[in-house]
Amino acid sequence: MFPQEFRNEVPNFDFDAPENDRMIPGGPHRGKDSLHNSGWNKEWANWIKKQRDLGRPITPESIKKHAETMMNSDRYKKYFEGSNPAKERYHVRADRLAREKVAREAAERAAKEEAEKATKKATKEAVEKGIKKFAKKGLKAAVSKAGGPVTAVFFFAYDWYDTGSFGGAVKEALWPLSELWNKR
Repeated sequence: MFPQEFRNEVPNFDFDAPENDRMIPGGPHRGKDSLHNSGWNKEWANWIKKQRDLGRPITPESIKKHAETMMNSDRYKKYFEGSNPAKERYHVRADRLAREKVAREAAERAAKEEAEKATKKATKEAVEKGIKKFAKKGLKAAVSKAGGPVTAVFFFAYDWYDTGSFGGAVKEALWPLSELWNKR
């Protein structure tokens, strides 16, 4: 509730205590139309300045009272809809969320790598199967019946396997055209 940027302004307030914090969903917290972009922190800065100018002490009670007033105001209450009291200290939660993000990203990378390996293996098997089929029936017979398209598909599949990517196979397939283009 009380912005972290002001933690040094009020040394006697336990910012990290769960009772002094709320869990706000991500969009209302940091999105385009969010609490942070609505002037929440600026309003807190103005309140702190006003308290000091008036010679009023900033206490945990005054912070909680002002937070309640702001959270229930027409300007800010929409950001707190669906929010819940925090269940753990701020830095404990931040550390846990950071660890969860790292674990999630590692799992996503591992899944992507496995998918790439499986694709490469399937492509290799398909190419090998295609080579055996051509060897069995004879490349000459296949070319004489279907002509260039069969040959093009075969070599495209081979290039895909050989380069390890679809893009690499496309480059290989278009290479002769680029050579002609450059000679004009």
